[in-house]
Parts: sequence; C-alpha cells; structure tokens
Amino acid sequence: MRKGDDKGSVHLFRSEDRFFRVDDAWYYAAREQDVGPFPTLEEARMDLRRFVSSKESLDAKVTELKKLRREGNRGDPTVWNRQVDMI
Repeated sequence: MRKGDDKGSVHLFRSEDRFFRVDDAWYYAAREQDVGPFPTLEEARMDLRRFVSSKESLDAKVTELKKLRREGNRGDPTVWNRQVDMI
C-alpha cells in the first residue's frame, strides 16, 4: 500500500510484465533496478521469489524492532543494538 492510498485499497505487484528478454538473457524489473541476466525465464522467476522473500523478511524484522522501541526498550540501547545485529 502506498502512503496516499485508502486503507481498504489493495495494490498488487506486477508479475508477468516485469520479466523481459534481451538477446539470449532474461531479466526482471524491480523497483530499484533491473535484475539479471538469467539463462532462462524460470531462473529469473525463482530469483524474483527469493528477492521478494528477503524483502518480506527484512520488513518483518524492522516491524519487530519498531515494536520493541514502542514497548519501552528505548532506554536500554543494548536491547536495541542486539536486535539491529539480527538484520
């Protein structure tokens, strides 16, 4: 969801249109940059799944860190630093 969107709106990420081929190599478009080359479309798809999974994992860790901060661990930097080291 983007900042300006209504709370109930859902925006699905592109899927098939993010893959493209240049010469004999496959790539996919990510928000940050194009990723590739891959020898096959299936390998590009598998890498995209790994990429999305790693982003989701990182988001979950950041959410947990923010929760720790809200729960009163602000005054204890050792708690915060241990959690940051997990990332």
